[in-house]
Amino acid sequence: MIWTTLFTVGCVAAMIAVYRAYLPFRDEIRKLPPAAGSNGLPHPLLGASLKTAVDLPEGVLGRAAVVQFAAPTCPKCHEEMMFLEKAYKEHPFPYVCLYEVDEKTDERLVREFVAEFGHLNVMPLPVGTARKMGVNMTPLVMMIDADGIVRRVEFRLKKMLEWMPKAERRAG
Repeated sequence: MIWTTLFTVGCVAAMIAVYRAYLPFRDEIRKLPPAAGSNGLPHPLLGASLKTAVDLPEGVLGRAAVVQFAAPTCPKCHEEMMFLEKAYKEHPFPYVCLYEVDEKTDERLVREFVAEFGHLNVMPLPVGTARKMGVNMTPLVMMIDADGIVRRVEFRLKKMLEWMPKAERRAG
């Protein structure tokens, strides 16, 4: 009986200590921006104009479109591009894949990437452009509206394609 009482008193004391430690941070925690669903905080590119950072191809301008950042050396990007190829055959949509190549990248891999996926509107970027735009990993997929404003950012193309019909309806 005495051990149960001591245990209970110890637990209550520990809870009080944790609560006292939490109090100074309560206001800071409340000021944090809300999480965007299960994907965490919104990407910094949301609401940014992609047209001001990148010369988008003619087939993408003035339309809701999917823009993907990829790397010729990235296995996940290769998988995403293969998925894109299948999806594009079923339902063509405005799309461009942007990629960067630096002096360390194997030129053979770049040639293979362009040869395999060049028909899907693959376009090189100047080195450092993606990082300046907040793209820190590939693949990264975004949807832009007719004005080139980024409206959605995803890491998987499949999730983005679920939103494409809605965007097309809104764009008219």
